Amino acid sequence: MSLIHRSLGIYGVSFLLCITFFLIERKRSKKLKLKEEEPITILVPCYNDGDSIGQTIKSAYSARNNDLLQMIVINDCSTDNSLEKLKKLQAEYGFMLIDNPVNKGKATSLNDAVQFAIHENLLILDADNIIEKRHLVDMLARMQRNPRVAATSCPYRSKNKGFLPAMTDIEYCMLDIIQGSYNLFGAISLWGGCLMVKKSAFLEVQKFSPRVLTEDMDLAFKLNKAGYKVEQSLIFIKSIVPDNFKWRWKQKLRRNGGGAHCFIKYASVWIKNPLHVILVFSFCFLVFSLVIQTILSRDLFQRILSQPNVRESFWSIVDLKYRVEFFLTKTSYTLLSLPYVLPLINSRKTLWRVLRVFPYSLVYLPLFSVAGAVGIFRGICNYAKLEKIGKKGWSIQRH
Repeated sequence: MSLIHRSLGIYGVSFLLCITFFLIERKRSKKLKLKEEEPITILVPCYNDGDSIGQTIKSAYSARNNDLLQMIVINDCSTDNSLEKLKKLQAEYGFMLIDNPVNKGKATSLNDAVQFAIHENLLILDADNIIEKRHLVDMLARMQRNPRVAATSCPYRSKNKGFLPAMTDIEYCMLDIIQGSYNLFGAISLWGGCLMVKKSAFLEVQKFSPRVLTEDMDLAFKLNKAGYKVEQSLIFIKSIVPDNFKWRWKQKLRRNGGGAHCFIKYASVWIKNPLHVILVFSFCFLVFSLVIQTILSRDLFQRILSQPNVRESFWSIVDLKYRVEFFLTKTSYTLLSLPYVLPLINSRKTLWRVLRVFPYSLVYLPLFSVAGAVGIFRGICNYAKLEKIGKKGWSIQRH
């Protein structure tokens, strides 16, 4: 059996474990109910979100009884019409409005605003998200179920349309399964656009770290390190996602760079999550084996370079064995990606969405895996720099 087949087998086993634990967690979460209603302070950071901030604020007030809700909106020196719209909305709803005289960045803006929060439950809500009652109920119920759970968050689905949002939805489904399965051991990541955290725990770990690219992931690690747990909700929230290549590429660079930064900084935390260790290392082994198999494939590159006709087909150069293994590998990738597409099919009319597995597994995943690898490399190289000088990251800090 080749190295590729062995690595596919190892990755397949870890993948099935994730699916199994995800299904167990989903069954457990269906029984979640609030023991009692609890008040919430919602903090909404706003930077050039004039087009969406109104819908976000209205959805929050519709999702929660006003007697159990305090809202604080922070305008971080927006250059669009955000402040004008916020003043009109403030007159209607009566929330607290903080207008930063200079741009502070998301993390610092929220850290400064927490002093005005009067409730123990804090909800960090991005200004382009639409919140519903079921999101609040699920997040609160998770914290009531286990006192050790100090933070929960909701995953995303795209609010906008297009090829990239459709592919991003599949990737988010993948993250739902992986992170949801971690709930059984203690999740190690949070989604920053809809994040609920206990104020006491938030203050204990010294709030958001301003010197990171992904303050939500960093917070999750800090809470784990302090002895708390975090969990992922399985109820998604609608959000605006990148709809062009440049925006998505920058987002992948930031997220993966920030992730690498956190994994170096909190190695003692993630190493304790057995499912995470198995999945990550099996995936790395799979990628490594693919590279090695390609390099050692019977002098493949020498034969390509020695061809007199540069237009000759690649498939006429490589041998049959390599072609078969290449086909099997791509087929395996497609099959392993199939469970990520299935949650997006909710009726017979949407059954056609299963076809999205092909562009996702054969084009999108390989392409943006390169961006992920570049981001991880940059995160490792810039680790000391980020720790020393910090970074705001507003320009690419979208979901």
